[in-house]
Amino acid sequence: KEIIANVPLANRVSVDSYATLLAYAALTGVGIKAYETRFNYQDIFQERAKPLAAFAEGTTGENGLCLD
Repeated sequence: KEIIANVPLANRVSVDSYATLLAYAALTGVGIKAYETRFNYQDIFQERAKPLAAFAEGTTGENGLCLD
């Protein structure tokens, strides 16, 4: 319906819903990985979403990012 109505991408409810689902899936996957270290949470994402999902894991400080 949003495409037919020519709703701009930034204003589409479907985009917000998809982003929310990706965020919950990423956080859940990271939680599973914390318990079961062999679990690769990125396997549940499509290729284009994998870099975004990695933000849920954050940084451990081992890569120096916490010093910025």
